[in-house]
Amino acid sequence: MNIIALIIFAILIIIALIHLSWAFGSFWPARDEYSLVQMVIGEPDIRHMPSRKLIFFIAIAFFLAALFALWGANIIMPPLPLWIRELVIFLLAFIFATRGLAPFLIAKQLGERVEPFKSLDKSLFAPISILISIGFIILLVNL
Repeated sequence: MNIIALIIFAILIIIALIHLSWAFGSFWPARDEYSLVQMVIGEPDIRHMPSRKLIFFIAIAFFLAALFALWGANIIMPPLPLWIRELVIFLLAFIFATRGLAPFLIAKQLGERVEPFKSLDKSLFAPISILISIGFIILLVNL
């Protein structure tokens, strides 16, 4: 379980750091803000990134999810009741599964997305989310 937890941790920390860089004004991997919006949000009417506070909050959420992966494998042991660990890992598995399956199951209801987000979502964002969800499910089953 340690390997699975460490892989989930590494992926989520990388995602958190990317979001943190956006919160501080980076446009990587795009060349400008509008290109970044088209790459990571994909809404045709949105031209600017969300507020820096919101992006920072999202980075913190990914960081906390990464810590729960470590707790799921007993690599860290925070002074919290174990039922919190089980509940949060279940919720994280559900959230990442929902995010991963969304472009394939409810894409029409979400509205039309623009490129390159549309392609990146199905080839990168969704599969990573599904793999993270599977990892959390494995951790949950082995608690």
